Amino acid sequence: MTDFFSYVIFYPYPLGEGKNNIKLKIIFCKFMKPAVKKECLKRMSYLKGHLDGIKKMVENDAYCIDVIKQNKAVINALHKVNELILGSHFDTCVVSAALGRSKKKQQSMVQELMGIYKTSNKI
Repeated sequence: MTDFFSYVIFYPYPLGEGKNNIKLKIIFCKFMKPAVKKECLKRMSYLKGHLDGIKKMVENDAYCIDVIKQNKAVINALHKVNELILGSHFDTCVVSAALGRSKKKQQSMVQELMGIYKTSNKI
């Protein structure tokens, strides 16, 4: 698989009046928008460095509250990365499933989103 396409959905949409006025439209479900992927990777590289810095703080017996503050900064930054990924998911895979004819895929997508919602309320 490539970084850009996971599957293709064909769905009919009417062009106007009459039986013969139906055309198939192709919707690509992308793994992630390339710009979002680039931004996420950049943020994750920054976070990796930040975590290494926190590890050094612990090794050097830094003040506990300072370590916790830095941990919270990393957690907040990870939340932002997840927001970017989820936004891309909505723009690509969720839209494709919603416009497609597969009820099973639509239901699966709803269950995925509900799972994310339930998990986010526990954190």
